[in-house]
Amino acid sequence: MSNLQHRFFDPDSLERLFAEREISRHRVIDTPRCEITIDPIHEEIALTVPAEGSEPDVSKFSRISFAVLGDGPDSEFEIRVDATDAHFEAYNILTAIIDGLFAGSSFARATTESLGSYKALLRGKSGLSTEQQLGLYGELLLLRQLIAYLGEANAIEAWLGPASEQHDFVFGAFDAECKTTISEKRIHTIGSASQLEKIPGRDLWLISVQVTRAGLDSGESLNELVTDVAASLDMEADKFWGYLRGLGWRREDGDLYSQRFILRSPIQTYLVTEDFPAITTAALKSVIPHFETVSDVSYRVDVSSREPATPPDPLHITKSIDQQV
Repeated sequence: MSNLQHRFFDPDSLERLFAEREISRHRVIDTPRCEITIDPIHEEIALTVPAEGSEPDVSKFSRISFAVLGDGPDSEFEIRVDATDAHFEAYNILTAIIDGLFAGSSFARATTESLGSYKALLRGKSGLSTEQQLGLYGELLLLRQLIAYLGEANAIEAWLGPASEQHDFVFGAFDAECKTTISEKRIHTIGSASQLEKIPGRDLWLISVQVTRAGLDSGESLNELVTDVAASLDMEADKFWGYLRGLGWRREDGDLYSQRFILRSPIQTYLVTEDFPAITTAALKSVIPHFETVSDVSYRVDVSSREPATPPDPLHITKSIDQQV
């Protein structure tokens, strides 16, 4: 519930605010009163709330500062995050604190739990980007079900996403592209002109996964999901870990991915047809002269209003995922 109340900044709208070069303050929720300040001048983002309860200890984090603003009944607690080169990640730290406050936690506890979930950013330790984490999360949800349904050899053979192939999963007669979003709408980032391009003679399905952050006692973290999938493998375990290493995953960094997620809505599947809103290589070639000189094509597509379709075997197992996350 809290997620729906305060997540009105997506990556694009946040970047627009930072690009304006003017400090802006935004009321996020009213109870408890939480306000987000975007400071493009210093490339920082801050959360202010009424000063109630004990103060959090942020002394271990070089990119986090805490201050008490004012005095008396109108005083405020402020958590400020250095958002250099990580605007949306810094914003997510603060919205995780708001989640905790909305759920009834004290400011000190909500802050401690949020900072613990974002060690990679705060320690300056390398790790998967937020987009990579979400993408892997969605793919592993499907892979886990495929392992149970098809067996580990067939499931791992079908999973081509980490190998940077055109589509994430390849089955006997069709392909599937899995996209995961944390937004309230089914808005997915398509990273190239080939991702939603069908291979001649084969159908292409888009698997739309919507997740939202969960509390400590619900959902599943990416680290837990990776561990669970690995535990279900025997002969294919080495190939699985090899795929993850290729993505930049290191087992010793598992604690960096402790943020827990739950499904925001049931997983939906869409058949990519001629009227699907996809930018493809063929379409671009027909309208852009010397298309071969164009690179790094990416776009966002909102499929919220499109009618999902019933997928063929084995993609029908996506319906059972809803009951397990």
